[in-house]
Amino acid sequence: MRIANLITCITLFAFSTQAIFAGGTPSQQLLAQQTNTRAQGDYVSANSGGGQFVTNNKYYAYFIEVPPDSTRLVVEIYDPNIFEDPSGAIGEQQNGGSWDTQTSYTLRNPSGTVVATLTGDNTPTPNQTWVTLADINNPANGHWELRVQVTAGDDVNIYGIRAHDGDPSANGREYNIYAESYVSVGHTGAPLPDPKTHVFYPYVISGCSLLEMDFDFDSNVNNSMSFASPDNSFTQNLASTQLSGSATASGTGNNGWAFNTITYSGFRNLYGLWTQTVQIGGTNQATCLVGNDAHGATAPTTQPEANTFRLYFPTDGGTKPSKPTVTQTATYVAGFNPPVQGLITFYQLTFTINNPTPYPITFSSSNIFQSFVPGNTGNAQVVYAGNLSVSQGTVISQPSVGSSGNVQWNPGVVAANSSATISYRVRVTPTSCPNAINLTGTGSNATSFRFLDETGNSSQARATLTIGGLCVLQTPQCQVTTSAGVVVAGRVMTPSGRGLSGAVVRMTDGSGNTRYTYTSTFGYYRFLDVPAGETYTFEVISKRYVFSPQTLTILEDVSNLNFYAEGYNLKPHGKY
Repeated sequence: MRIANLITCITLFAFSTQAIFAGGTPSQQLLAQQTNTRAQGDYVSANSGGGQFVTNNKYYAYFIEVPPDSTRLVVEIYDPNIFEDPSGAIGEQQNGGSWDTQTSYTLRNPSGTVVATLTGDNTPTPNQTWVTLADINNPANGHWELRVQVTAGDDVNIYGIRAHDGDPSANGREYNIYAESYVSVGHTGAPLPDPKTHVFYPYVISGCSLLEMDFDFDSNVNNSMSFASPDNSFTQNLASTQLSGSATASGTGNNGWAFNTITYSGFRNLYGLWTQTVQIGGTNQATCLVGNDAHGATAPTTQPEANTFRLYFPTDGGTKPSKPTVTQTATYVAGFNPPVQGLITFYQLTFTINNPTPYPITFSSSNIFQSFVPGNTGNAQVVYAGNLSVSQGTVISQPSVGSSGNVQWNPGVVAANSSATISYRVRVTPTSCPNAINLTGTGSNATSFRFLDETGNSSQARATLTIGGLCVLQTPQCQVTTSAGVVVAGRVMTPSGRGLSGAVVRMTDGSGNTRYTYTSTFGYYRFLDVPAGETYTFEVISKRYVFSPQTLTILEDVSNLNFYAEGYNLKPHGKY
């Protein structure tokens, strides 16, 4: 194994308890960076080597979320210089026989203006301590960007980041920090833990699976990676053999990269902060990313990389921060479940956005919820069936009953520690089975929530967040049947409530076809093998009494279609 190998990975997982800090990098999870060849593992900052390493933006980008009522923002860097004595205390490494490296730490406000710069040089001080990059009163709300870039030299830089309101303890206000798109992990110092553990929280907000990407892990047996869903209902572990091997200095294409798909049958309901735990063994360093299923198993090329997720850092307590989440469910209402070819089934679709943060999030006329009723899905007709309800806000549009189109909703302001819900019904008629049937749209028609996030900065593009496109909601696999007859039964009663015997009950379908049956001694009747999914009119024919007809769509067995006499028949019917 190389002494100074940097690895890049796209992914996030669980946490370990660390000392108190203020929203950022725990002391045992410091970040790594250098400018030597890509064969040493740093896919982002490397200045030499072939292949598709990032060539235009050779810096790591981190963002600090500042809410509207903040009175002070302090951003600090741990050990900004590149010099280590005693050797191995935090994992910095000298290359080339002398300490010669400089790193710039640049803070930009939400409008993009540089407001503070700190240079970490190769001198002994300040060493292994927190150094203030910026101390700003009444900071603008929004996402502040911190760029970290090696500007000279070839040594390994190990550093940390934190942001708070002047009190770095648990008593102060911490600010969420996330990386986009890359994090670089590992160490070279022998006294440090082996393996070393890093924890990140990927903000999974789209797609039907995760794509874990990692670069140059060197196949150490102590390497591993784990993922857990927001509710911990699903976990997946990746062994060292599934992670990347060694990259070469002149590698091309996907040289040095590993790709792992993380998927689950319930993924469509697991949007929010996942947990990623990375363990890296030996004196090794690495880079990580987490993407969605639109990325593809190809090496990244840009900063930030398209179709990747933000990687949040732990909170003061070493746990995941709070971010809005989304849930969606399809609930069977009536008909056959699973659906039957040629027959009708109804489902209720429910979508909820949860805001567990201490700040409101805001929807508007342009930032809305949208879900698509697909109509012809290729194997079924899925049309809008009404029954729409919302917990708050305004419905902008909905299809007419029996048609397809968008359901659009403006929830307004979703307060801190609250949620907002929309629910509507669809009618499903399978035309080709066996298959699952899409109840919502895909691609550009996939369900989404678009809103202004907790920072409330409407002028900053990254403060407007889209959770979506969500994975499509589906029915169970539909069935093909040759007979789908159901039973329709009930009772015919006189004005006094006694059963009427010998009365004729007539059933007429939409094409005018009729069937008859007679009531029993106590007034009961029954139709067998009634084709489901059609609309029928039922009438009672009696010489003595008058009954009102009843019309209904039959989707399943009916046992209580009862008739009550409304008076006497003054004009008796003829013989039937």
